[in-house]
Amino acid sequence: MQDSSTAHAPGHSTGKAKAVPSNPKNEAEFLKRQSDNATVAMNKALDEAKANFAKAFSLKTMARKHPLATVAAGLLAGFATGAAVTTSQRDSALKRLAEIERALNPQASVDGKADGGKPAGSSIASTLLKEAFTLAKPILSSSITAMIAAQRAASTAAEEVEEQQGRSQRDEVTQQP
Repeated sequence: MQDSSTAHAPGHSTGKAKAVPSNPKNEAEFLKRQSDNATVAMNKALDEAKANFAKAFSLKTMARKHPLATVAAGLLAGFATGAAVTTSQRDSALKRLAEIERALNPQASVDGKADGGKPAGSSIASTLLKEAFTLAKPILSSSITAMIAAQRAASTAAEEVEEQQGRSQRDEVTQQP
């Protein structure tokens, strides 16, 4: 007759915890095995999460599943980057006008600021937009960099898997008589 701990298939819990051996040497071995098993399980879960993350944010996958959304996101990112990086003709004209004004009137306040301490021609909305774009620049650049890095990592991993499969197939061919 089988013991109740061996009567069930592995992976099916009986509700009873396994007893830890009372012998210190056996207990140390048991704890070492449990620690090793936990490490392997955590590494496997982390590898699966990395693979799923790379697959979920793959630019190729997104373009296949949602082509219009991908194009729209690219256009939006390009427009936002262009708006943040380039200055408008109005801003350029205002800078030139301020330089001319400073050259004609050297006693004017420093840096083209009016008496209130605000830059000439500045409104609250334009100040908020400038600050929003200033904050968005590093976010956009890091997002784009992360997408490119994830795509490269996924393609490198796929190439490594293909190379490993090719090696194993060559080994099988060479081993057959």
